[in-house]
Amino acid sequence: MNNKIKDQLQQLKTQNTLVVILVLLFVSILIWTGVSIYSSTTTSQLPANIKKLTLPLNPSIDREILDSISQKVVLSGQQLESFPIYRLILDKRTNIEKVITIDMDETVFTQPAKNTPTPQPNLLDENQNSPTSTPSSQPTNL
Repeated sequence: MNNKIKDQLQQLKTQNTLVVILVLLFVSILIWTGVSIYSSTTTSQLPANIKKLTLPLNPSIDREILDSISQKVVLSGQQLESFPIYRLILDKRTNIEKVITIDMDETVFTQPAKNTPTPQPNLLDENQNSPTSTPSSQPTNL
């Protein structure tokens, strides 16, 4: 009987410890959730440039801006055709960016550079043109 009481007492201690652990876990979850909610409501998640865009617009119309827009020149289609259109391409031969007009042939610039061999000197030509092959101007004693 004494042994049975000890087993029940040990089981009650184990259950008591388990209840304390669960209560502490529940309290820590509540604190964590509260701190997360508080920090998310007090700090802004929007960047400064987006906050600036959310400001209300000024409802007044500036007459000077409207006048400057009305004074701008409008070009006809024929006038626009006379303007050149430029493109920026990479010259693969020199790895330099080039500005060309839209009607230029870009294949000249986009083809990789061809490796041309370095010419070898002709040894026969060098011997014929060397100073030792020309007759000397000093007389020789025989």
